[in-house]
Amino acid sequence: MDAYRRGDWKVLRLPEPFGNGEWQLYDLSADPGEVNDLAAEHPEMVDELATAWEGYARDNGVIKPDEPVAYGKPASAGKF
Repeated sequence: MDAYRRGDWKVLRLPEPFGNGEWQLYDLSADPGEVNDLAAEHPEMVDELATAWEGYARDNGVIKPDEPVAYGKPASAGKF
């Protein structure tokens, strides 16, 4: 998962099978539940925030897993 926030704007990219692998954009002031993807309406904001994420990841040595990981999802239902 890649995510970057600036002010009320948040850009998010979830790899398959957890998402479609495309950047999504949310205005958290109007949509704190991240229900309405605004990427199509604001492609310039998507580009700006995605570029900022890439710079952050490069500058801070972010290491991404080779395979998508469902962080926070229990390994098996009903077991702790």
